[in-house]
Amino acid sequence: MVRRIEIRRIEKEPIRHIRRALNKKRRLWRSYRSNKSLLYKRNYKEQDAFVRKLIYDHNKRIELSVINRVNTGTFYHFVNGKLSCKSGVGPLKTPPGEMIVDDVGKAELLSNYFASVLQLIMAICQSSVVGLTMTFVSTISFFLQLI
Repeated sequence: MVRRIEIRRIEKEPIRHIRRALNKKRRLWRSYRSNKSLLYKRNYKEQDAFVRKLIYDHNKRIELSVINRVNTGTFYHFVNGKLSCKSGVGPLKTPPGEMIVDDVGKAELLSNYFASVLQLIMAICQSSVVGLTMTFVSTISFFLQLI
């Protein structure tokens, strides 16, 4: 139980630091909005860059902790949280521009697309193989001394 409390404290520290920086950025934006001077604008831009760096570093730290855990479940949980469409494949648009949202229609559209791509790849491969001559090895000998 004590260990869990320590972990929570460690995770909240950077978040508190980022929250304070965001509040300061908000205050600077309000002061710039009320008095549009170059000094307020410069202060806001500096704080904005600082907040972006804090958030980037925090996200980087989280990703490194996921990698360092070497736990497949944690990794997939992290990746699934990053997906924009939680229910699988999002809506697809046909070449004429019609939106398809049902699963059967999406499956047929993707199947047709990948079949056409595969046919194109096969045609390219067959045209490049026509002029080649194949040579085969007739026998392979293994000796225990060499292995």
